[in-house]
Amino acid sequence: DIRAYVRQKISTLKLQQTEANTDAPLLGSVPVRCISCQNVVEAKAQHVVLRDDKPQRDVLPFTTSSVRHVQKQKLEAMLRAKGALKLNDYTIHRDKRRPSEVLIAEDSSIELVCATTRSTTVDVSKLQEALLALPEERWSEAYQTKHNVSLRRPFHDKVGVNKIISIFSDNHLEHVYLLPEWTHWQPLVLPIFEHLDIPLDRVVRCLFARMPPNTLIPPHHDNGPWVARTHRIHVPLVTFPEVEFKSGRDEATMQRYAFNVGTVVELNNAAKHSVFNGASGWRIHMIFDVLEQIAGHETDTLPTVTTLNAGQLCRQVRGRVELVTDVQQTSTEAATQAARELLAKLKTRLPKEHGDALGTGIRHFFIEQITAPEFASVVRRHCPDAMQGDVLEVLRSVDAVMADEAAAALRADESFGPSYCILGVQKCGTTSLFRHCKYLLSLQAPLEMFDPASMLLADSTPSYLLYGAPVALRMRQLLPSIRFIVMLRNPIERAYSQYHMTADPTGTPHQLEMRKVVQGKSFQDVIHQDLARLQAVQADPTSISKFQEYADALPQDHGSHSYLGRGLYALQLRIWLEHFPRSQFLILNVDNMDTPVSTQATLDDVCTFLRLPPFTLRDAARQNTREYPPMSDAVRDQLRAFYAPHNAALADLLPEFTFSWS
Repeated sequence: DIRAYVRQKISTLKLQQTEANTDAPLLGSVPVRCISCQNVVEAKAQHVVLRDDKPQRDVLPFTTSSVRHVQKQKLEAMLRAKGALKLNDYTIHRDKRRPSEVLIAEDSSIELVCATTRSTTVDVSKLQEALLALPEERWSEAYQTKHNVSLRRPFHDKVGVNKIISIFSDNHLEHVYLLPEWTHWQPLVLPIFEHLDIPLDRVVRCLFARMPPNTLIPPHHDNGPWVARTHRIHVPLVTFPEVEFKSGRDEATMQRYAFNVGTVVELNNAAKHSVFNGASGWRIHMIFDVLEQIAGHETDTLPTVTTLNAGQLCRQVRGRVELVTDVQQTSTEAATQAARELLAKLKTRLPKEHGDALGTGIRHFFIEQITAPEFASVVRRHCPDAMQGDVLEVLRSVDAVMADEAAAALRADESFGPSYCILGVQKCGTTSLFRHCKYLLSLQAPLEMFDPASMLLADSTPSYLLYGAPVALRMRQLLPSIRFIVMLRNPIERAYSQYHMTADPTGTPHQLEMRKVVQGKSFQDVIHQDLARLQAVQADPTSISKFQEYADALPQDHGSHSYLGRGLYALQLRIWLEHFPRSQFLILNVDNMDTPVSTQATLDDVCTFLRLPPFTLRDAARQNTREYPPMSDAVRDQLRAFYAPHNAALADLLPEFTFSWS
């Protein structure tokens, strides 16, 4: 299949070169295609020119790496005379926390950067000359094993990509290894790092990759904890118009990018990417990874650096690099085959759906796409308790460390925290729902209430949804399997209800103390204050980072704030969906609980979601309701206009969620 694909690509490339627009240069300054709208952006030093024409990608024989022209000022700064860019100036780091195909499956509207230009003026001529002068033997695995250190890149090794590795690290970035080749290449590589303003102590991997002619590296993405913590940088050294590099959020959206000599490109290696070298020569890139600078941590802990001697033997298993003394210890093939056989036998004892899910979970745990607690949740969901030992045996046949991690996670007592959480939104019926759920739990047979397998604990904190990422991160670390219920209502009515609650002159001494900030203020006063806080969000209504900045700045000693912000449901949900899969959320519309019948139907959905038996509701009355005067038409019209784009975003994010407000 690969040979047929290669032949087809060679034929297509020849046809494209014949039919291509002759004004489009193959090398040098070439059009930059905008990631967001696909317009062409001409990127030149000191300035950016936008054009409205949208040429088809297929007629351009060579397109270049993308940048978002909506961030024009950042791009202009990036393409200054020197052409260099500090990594923290323009980062795609947040797009790499999980594979792109996973992120878009949970939120199809998420914006992801697949590649971005770091520099357009780097001088690689001396490095290029030195690499081209190498004898063929220097690229061989035999030479590297004897005179350097042999390390595997399994996916690329299979298709015949040669490599000269000078710096390498384990997947957890605890150890960095300087190989003998680094001594030879350091004088030629350091000037490039200096040009890019990259400190050497943050470089955790560096290698030269030589790709054979007529070779395809099929679509894939990189895995492991190192991916989200590093910037993957490509420096093209020898390339050709026939080289076809593609990247995209998933295979269906992959588009072509150019990696030209003299440019430096950062690649989102958590996104799908592939390379086809349709030329008759070998394509050579320098590829290196730079450790992300943690915000606010100027002295964050760096990996331990170890210098290796020529001929050092290494065993690579699950991202770890173990230094060994016996060549037989370097092989992992026998262990992998044994694990496959054990897993195949184990799957025959499970229904196909559960067996397949378990197999996927083991693979994702092995490549470290999921954590040990997340893997433990997969095992609990798809395997009887009696089979957990068999699952651990499969893991142990490959890697004892992995098995120990899983065993500890399976032993962990998850009953210390809630099984589900009502995240919000405030004044959307959360108190009523929590009361109904408490009544449901009170119906459970007393003898079952202290059985850990059937005990259900709950948390209801409507501000969790609002505060976003800090809360979501802590929850995912502690309770990766928790389920969430989110109650929504017309955001205009919600804001008005919150105002009258916080302006209520009656209540407990503590409530009145919390409401002091609203005393003497009208509804118009508080929404205008919130509008001022939301200026950055209004300027970029799809930016979850802008909303998170807004949420981070909110007071946390009282709840008399964010009257409008709490109603920006799509932005809040998108932040949480970055950390938890959509399947762990039940989104409810409080407007569907306006009659006893509809309330009962909603509670039936809750029971199904929480895997509880259905029950008949005896009291459907809402809690914490108030009577207050109607809102003025002028204010209502103002809020309709404010919420219109955000309601549209909610409809796009949750197409199955029906609501009548617009």
